[in-house]
Amino acid sequence: MNNFNLKIQGGKLFFETEEKKQNFWYLFNREIGKCCNGKYQMSIERIKSKRSDNQNRYYWGAVLPEISAHTGHTIDELHEIFKRLFLPPIVVKYRGRDIKMPRSTTKLGKGDFVEYIMRISAEAGQLGITLPDPEDYFQSQFK
Repeated sequence: MNNFNLKIQGGKLFFETEEKKQNFWYLFNREIGKCCNGKYQMSIERIKSKRSDNQNRYYWGAVLPEISAHTGHTIDELHEIFKRLFLPPIVVKYRGRDIKMPRSTTKLGKGDFVEYIMRISAEAGQLGITLPDPEDYFQSQFK
């Protein structure tokens, strides 16, 4: 499958370059030519901005270590636990069976990552653990 990044503005389709536009239409027509008569589905998805470096630093440098210090679980264990607790799994077909796999946090957009950390923070609160405020954490890193 080919993915194309494009922009829709004012109800019109815009490509990054003329070459990418030509490549899109070439591949689109080639794939359409391979199709048998029938119904098909095509989707367009909005590109989400990925989590920021600061969000990542806060997660790995403050959130997970703080919880680890109180629970005895390693940072990597907690990362895997929280993915399974708070992210919906990805279902992959393998030999005719549906296999549930944990979703990766690297694919989360900024807003989704904030929500993920908030869920972890609530979980930590239930354990009596107070996580550092992100602003305080970053101010202490630059002193």
